[in-house]
Amino acid sequence: MIFKKLELDDAHIIRPFLEKRDSRLSDFSLGGIFMWRDYLHTEYAIEDGVLFLKAVYPKEEPSFCIPFGGDEDENIRKIFGYCKENDLRPFFFAVSSDELKILEEKYDVLQIVSDRDSFDYYYKADDLKNFSGKKFHGQKNHINKFKKENPDYSFEEITKDNIGQVKEFFEMYSSENTKDHVLAKEEKTKVYEVLDNTDKYGFSGLILKVNEKIVGMTFGDTVNETLFVHIEKADKSINGAYQMIVSEFAKRYATGNIQYINRGDDVGDEGLRRSKLSYQPIEILEKHTVLLGNIR
Repeated sequence: MIFKKLELDDAHIIRPFLEKRDSRLSDFSLGGIFMWRDYLHTEYAIEDGVLFLKAVYPKEEPSFCIPFGGDEDENIRKIFGYCKENDLRPFFFAVSSDELKILEEKYDVLQIVSDRDSFDYYYKADDLKNFSGKKFHGQKNHINKFKKENPDYSFEEITKDNIGQVKEFFEMYSSENTKDHVLAKEEKTKVYEVLDNTDKYGFSGLILKVNEKIVGMTFGDTVNETLFVHIEKADKSINGAYQMIVSEFAKRYATGNIQYINRGDDVGDEGLRRSKLSYQPIEILEKHTVLLGNIR
C-alpha cells in the first residue's frame, strides 16, 4: 500500500468514495477531509477500489480511518500489515461510537482517546428550517427582531458573479474575529482556499444581505442523508443574522433525502458550544481515536 499527500486536485477522486461509508461525522465529508488536510498531514491510498486515509490525528503519530468500501475486516488487516512493515502502531481516528462497539467485539482494544471538543452537533433538518415549538423560542425571537429591524434583506446563492463581494466580507469579518489560535488561523486559510476554488470544492453557498451589503455567509456539502455546514460567518452586531442564515441554508439545501444537518464541533470554545447547544441537537456525535491489538 502506497500513501501519497492529499492535494485539492484530488477532490474529484475522493468524492465518489464518501457515500460508500455510512458515517455521519464531519471528518468524512469532502469539506472535513480537504479543509483540514494540511493541518492533519492527510495522505491517501486507493487499492482494489478501496480508499484508505492516513493522518496525524490527533496524536503525534500517524493514524488511519476505517476504510471506504470493500470488506472492512480484510481492509483493517491490510492496515495492520502496513503498520508492521512501517513500524507504526494501528491507531484509528474519528471512530464513531457505533463503530467502536463493532471493533471491541472483534479486536483487542488497547487504548481509546475521546476528546469532547471534537464531537459533532447533529440536528434534524426540519428543526433548523422552521424553529418550531417552545424549545426554539429564542431563535424565533432573534429572527423576528432581524426582520423587523432589517426589512430590506435578501439571500443569494454564492456564484462566480458575487464571489468578490464574499471575499471582501470575509476579509472584514476575519480581521475583527479571527482568534490567535492555530485552529482559527488554519480555518481562515482554508476559507480563502474555498472561495478561490469553489469549482473544486463544489460546495453549496449562501449569503445574507441587508441593504445590498453582505452580513452573513455559509458553505456546506452533502453526503447521503446529511448536510454538513463547514463555513458560517455573520456580522455579530446584527441581531438575528446567524439565525437567519442557519434557517435559510437548511431550507434551501436540506431537501429531498437530506434529513439531518451536521454543524461540526465546537473546538472547545465555550461561546460556540453554548450557541450550538441552543439549536437543540438531537445527538452529539462522539469520536474516538482507537489503538487496536490482535484480532479475536
